[in-house]
Amino acid sequence: MKKKVLIIQNIIPHYRKSLYNLLSNEYSLTIAHSGASTVSMYDQYKEVVLQVKKIGSLNFQLGLLQEMNKEYDVIISMC
Repeated sequence: MKKKVLIIQNIIPHYRKSLYNLLSNEYSLTIAHSGASTVSMYDQYKEVVLQVKKIGSLNFQLGLLQEMNKEYDVIISMC
């Protein structure tokens, strides 16, 4: 059984899609982000699009804690 991995980002840059598809060969990969949906029928990873609430200079991804509480083996957060 594949390990479940969650990667948290602001958006999914187009140049990372091929990397995510390669990682999806070995892992059950989910990307949580706040950009526009980018997954096509050719992509092997899943995505969760989160709304953003901006308070001052901080951006909060709404629903992120609920997503992180699901059963992932690894969670990676991009800065």
